Amino acid sequence: MTFADAPKGRNNNLSALRFIAALLVIFTHAFPLTGNGKDFLLRQNGGLMCFGEIGLFGLFFYAGFLVMKSIERKNDARVYFRARCIRIFPALWITVLLCILVMGPLMTTLSLKDYFLNPGTWKYLINGLLVPIHDLPGVFESNAFLPTVNGSLWTLPVEFGCYVLCWLFWRLGFSDRKKSLFSLLPVAVVGTAVFILTDGIQLVQSIVLPVSFFYLGMMAWIWRDRIPKKGWLLALCAAGAVVSMVWYGFPLLTVLTLPYVYLYLAFGTKPVLSRFGTKWELSYGIYLSAWPLQQVLNACFPAMGWAGNFALSSVLSIIAAFGITFLEKKATGLLEKTGGRG
Repeated sequence: MTFADAPKGRNNNLSALRFIAALLVIFTHAFPLTGNGKDFLLRQNGGLMCFGEIGLFGLFFYAGFLVMKSIERKNDARVYFRARCIRIFPALWITVLLCILVMGPLMTTLSLKDYFLNPGTWKYLINGLLVPIHDLPGVFESNAFLPTVNGSLWTLPVEFGCYVLCWLFWRLGFSDRKKSLFSLLPVAVVGTAVFILTDGIQLVQSIVLPVSFFYLGMMAWIWRDRIPKKGWLLALCAAGAVVSMVWYGFPLLTVLTLPYVYLYLAFGTKPVLSRFGTKWELSYGIYLSAWPLQQVLNACFPAMGWAGNFALSSVLSIIAAFGITFLEKKATGLLEKTGGRG
C-alpha cells in the first residue's frame, strides 16, 4: 500500500493536523510572551527545537504537498500565482488592518491623535507586502517580550519564497519523478552547508528547516504512489524524530524522519477527523491572529502564566480565525471561484 490516493477528496485528517500544528505554535509562544522562558521541549534539548517548530514544520510540509498538487493542476504561471496570492494576502491584510485600526488604538499608551499621526502606525501596513514590521507606536511597550505586535509574520515571506521556488522547480521539469531525483543532492548539500556555515545566525537557521520541509512536502506529492504505507516505518520514523528532538537535537535526523510521520498521520491513519475543517479551514487565521492576542492578554493580565495565556489565546484565536476567514471569503469570493485556495 502507498499514498497514491492521499490527495483525493477530504477523506483524511489533514485539516485537523494543520489545526493542531497552529495550536503548537501558540503553545510555544506562550512561554516567552509571558516571561516564562522556553517550552518543555526546548528545556530538555538545550534550546535546539521546540513544539512550535514541530507545528511550523508540519505546516510547511503540508503546504509543499498541496502546492505541488496545485501547480500540476494549474500548470499556468498566472493562474498559479493568483491562487497563491489569494492564499496569503487577503487574510494577512485583514489581520494587519485589524491590528492598526482596532487593537492598536485600544492598547497604545499614546493619545489617539498621536497614535494615528505617528508615521510608525502606517508603516505597519508594509507587513501586507511581506516586509515584517514588528512595532506599533506605544503598543505592548511594557510586555515581557517587548513590543512585537505579531512575531509570527516572519514566516510569510519565507512561505511565498517557497511558492516561487516550487514554480521554478516545476518550470524546469523537476516535477517529473525521475528528474526530481537530480534535485535531491544539490538541495541536501546547499541546505546542510547553509545550516553549518550560519551556525549562531538564528534568522538564517530558522529559515533553512521550514524550506527543507516544504521541499520534502513537494517530493512527497511527486512520489506519493511509491512511498510505502507501513506501520513499522511510521514507528521507526517517529522514534527517530523523538530521539533527534529530545536528546540529541540532530536536525538531519529530524528532516529524514518527521516528514513521514506528517504524511502518515494525515493520509495513512483512519480518517476519523475527515469532517474537521471541511467548511472552515482555520489554521491560517489562527496562526495570523494568535500572537497579537497573546500580547493583548499579557498586557491586560501580566500575572497570567503560560498555561492561562495558551488556553485563553487559543480560544480567542479560533474565534478570530472564524472572523478573518469570513471576511476573507467575502472579500475574495469571485477570485476564489477562478483561482482557488491551496
